[in-house]
Amino acid sequence: MNKSKENIIRVCNFYISEWHLTMMLLPYIKDNINNNIITTFLEKNIEENVKVLLSKINMKEEIKEKIEKINWKSSEEINDIDLANITNNEESKLIIISGNMEYVNKVNENLIQKNLNNVKIINCYKVDKTNKNIKDVLINYDRILNTSGEKEISEVFGEYKKSRKIL
Repeated sequence: MNKSKENIIRVCNFYISEWHLTMMLLPYIKDNINNNIITTFLEKNIEENVKVLLSKINMKEEIKEKIEKINWKSSEEINDIDLANITNNEESKLIIISGNMEYVNKVNENLIQKNLNNVKIINCYKVDKTNKNIKDVLINYDRILNTSGEKEISEVFGEYKKSRKIL
């Protein structure tokens, strides 16, 4: 997915389990929830994980409530309500997509056909399905999200040299 416009920022993430994904996303979302409309497309439901972690961490109740209102259930299809929310609003948007490579690519193919503005897309790949292709995946991204936050790819993979692929 490369609709290389200045108004689309592409971030990738690699996770081991849905718990690992949840633990990486929550601090990031906490820091970004007031400035973005957040939409998710998840292959696996992580709603219960989010509730459990939110109950155990120290965070303002109003932020917890906003995080709980995000759709953390699995979504097999991109539905029209989510698309309207993404395309009909001029506010900054954060789109989180997680699953195996096939699922993530399918959602991205549908999104690329929309006229997206002011968007950051975080594609989260399950490691056991992409481990052999991580270098090929990284070529298509601007940044990476891990447990220490959003970073330049070269900060995480020191030897990495960017030569972006255009899909």
